[in-house]
Amino acid sequence: MTLKVKYADYEQITRAQTVAWLLRDATTLSSMGKDLLRSHLEPTRKVRLLGLTVSNLGEPTALLRYTQLSLHLPPSCQ
Repeated sequence: MTLKVKYADYEQITRAQTVAWLLRDATTLSSMGKDLLRSHLEPTRKVRLLGLTVSNLGEPTALLRYTQLSLHLPPSCQ
């Protein structure tokens, strides 16, 4: 899980936390996100962008079961 904070003065921090087990439930993800925020967010500073990214959620072999979906855009957007 990665936390990205861009403050109003354009200073940016990025902090990540990795676990050795598979994350399978929203409660654990929510708890990890809140912990990252509490540990690294400076509450007295104004924030202009806040991002929380979760990656590597499944086993590598699980990716083989999924297919890429197409996004059909009108010609004016391509």
